[in-house]
Amino acid sequence: MTVDFLSNRDAELAILGIAMNDAACAQQLAAMREDLFTGQDTAAVFRAVRRLVGKGAGCDLLTVSTEAQCDLDAPHALLVDCVSRGFSPAMY
Repeated sequence: MTVDFLSNRDAELAILGIAMNDAACAQQLAAMREDLFTGQDTAAVFRAVRRLVGKGAGCDLLTVSTEAQCDLDAPHALLVDCVSRGFSPAMY
């Protein structure tokens, strides 16, 4: 089995989920480069988080879902998957 360390969808989903649960993580994520997200859908969610952080808005499931609709037709299932995979120290 070969692992591509430059493309890890599970990691992309998890970091996006963490950003929706932790404002400090969302700010750190917004400073990253978009090309680190290899999927079109995960890159679209990243852009939504970055736009929200840039506006000074919160990044939770609802706000990111609304913002991601600029780039994705139906982001809800993807975002729920992200949140279910992401955890952060702030959650404990």
